[in-house]
Amino acid sequence: MLDKTEYEQTLARLAAATSAPALSDALREHAAEMRNRLSAGVRVVVLGPPGSGKSALCDALLCVPGEVAGHSGEARIILRPGAEAPQHALPGGGKPTHLDAGFLADTCLMDVHLPKDLAAFRMRALEALEHADIVIWCTSRFGPEEAGIWNNAPDHLKDHSLLVLAKADQLVETGQLNERIADLQEVASEEFHSLYPTSALTIAGG
Repeated sequence: MLDKTEYEQTLARLAAATSAPALSDALREHAAEMRNRLSAGVRVVVLGPPGSGKSALCDALLCVPGEVAGHSGEARIILRPGAEAPQHALPGGGKPTHLDAGFLADTCLMDVHLPKDLAAFRMRALEALEHADIVIWCTSRFGPEEAGIWNNAPDHLKDHSLLVLAKADQLVETGQLNERIADLQEVASEEFHSLYPTSALTIAGG
């Protein structure tokens, strides 16, 4: 992993390469793409079915519940002040918001709105996977439709992504939490880095 000095030196070398006359147009273009990608930081994309707690989880990560509003049906793209927004449009649209939150030091957080229609859900989720370095997948049971979409994620993305069991407090009340966690343990160990149960109480508490 690069430290801050090495990171800045790498960006400077790539910037110089974008205008180096000895390089071909293709190489200069590739250097520009690499520089833009490194400058963007880590792209954390939050996905999951409608009502699975994506927006509440994002607010908790940012420690500013409700401060970053989004328009219905649009993605929320949240970056640190001064950071550049992703060059390619995120599925679901949405305008970038700059926020001074510690979590965003080297991170672009993207809360993607996924429609209820299964075909539209699948299409937008697959597009979003192409923009992610880390995915936080919020779910209540990770059913076959969700698993079928996630099966398209590359292995390197799966190795760095998290499965979040949302609204765990409701499962506690119905006595289903332990059973639901047991049901998800196998898929989490094979398809994700980790499994995390969350609840409205833990999110509200920060």
